[in-house]
Amino acid sequence: VVITNSQSSVRKNEPVIVYADYGNKFVKLTLKTDINGTASFSFNTSDWSEKPVSLRAYHKGEQTDCCPFRHYPSSYLYVEPFHSKSKSFLTLMKAPEKLSCNSDATVVASYIIQGNALKPDQKTLDFFYI
Repeated sequence: VVITNSQSSVRKNEPVIVYADYGNKFVKLTLKTDINGTASFSFNTSDWSEKPVSLRAYHKGEQTDCCPFRHYPSSYLYVEPFHSKSKSFLTLMKAPEKLSCNSDATVVASYIIQGNALKPDQKTLDFFYI
């Protein structure tokens, strides 16, 4: 999560709350941004099973009616489950620098393909991405 002000300058040491809702479970993380305005987090996803997950991030906590002239928008992401029968995976590497909107960028990916995903004598494997 990156926190910026209205002039797009990063905000350091700002409070951020991240929630994950999945199944009948709820996880809350209380974080602070670093000198780059970033609050990093991770979740143990082993018990997320096959259900969708709702991720929400709030700057300065949840919105209240105490300060109507201030607006701290929240971020929301709905994650659908993914399952690989062959236990093959794709890992996307973090970009070395901040990515800009409406510009091209190189994405580095690491593929882990289990041998049982290939047929005997198969020489190629096609990947599709959206």
